Amino acid sequence: MASSSTFATAPNDASTVVDTAVPDHATKVNPHRLSLMTPIRLPVFFALSSLAGFGLGLAHGANETGLRFRAENAHRLPTTQTGWYLYHKSKNYVAMLGGIKEGFRMAGRLGVWTLVFAGCEESVDRARFAAARFWTGRVRGMAGLGLDEDEAPEVKSSKDFVSTVCAGLGTAGLFSAWNRFPLATAARTAKMGAKAGLAFGLLQDAASFMRGRRLGYVEFVKRRLGV
Repeated sequence: MASSSTFATAPNDASTVVDTAVPDHATKVNPHRLSLMTPIRLPVFFALSSLAGFGLGLAHGANETGLRFRAENAHRLPTTQTGWYLYHKSKNYVAMLGGIKEGFRMAGRLGVWTLVFAGCEESVDRARFAAARFWTGRVRGMAGLGLDEDEAPEVKSSKDFVSTVCAGLGTAGLFSAWNRFPLATAARTAKMGAKAGLAFGLLQDAASFMRGRRLGYVEFVKRRLGV
């Protein structure tokens, strides 16, 4: 007896082929610092710095106000248990109130100066971008070539620690001028700003490099080494 069996065969049609290629927009590297656009990064910096400033001001203000309360009332210390209870209750209330006031004051100062630092950093980034674009376009124009950003990585890789160090120096200079520091104090403040900018800039560069963003000095070293 002849047996008949049916085999299902998948149609050999090009329309059934699933395209597994990753779209270009999915692999595009975020070019912004910390992967945050400037209108988002500035408020985030302000919020975080204000929160840190409030905590520092709260602790410092409460301690300073408590010590001041003890000094002002050292000549009239209580002699009874009820008096000591009221003394400590009043001291805690005054210290808490002084800490809150100093916390808001410190939050405002630190938040504003952080915005100044972030604004300086963004300004230096834009200036370096414009300078690199102008210089690359001029060199390629003299060579008879057009400016293609994909062929000119130095144009897109101007956001690195150099801008952050410049922002640290600029913020330190503005802070010294605002507080009218003497020359020696201004020099120490500038060194501190440069060190802080270098540390923060390298941290940003490390985070950006791990996410695949190109860095100017890394690309320069690669070109020198022929990598």
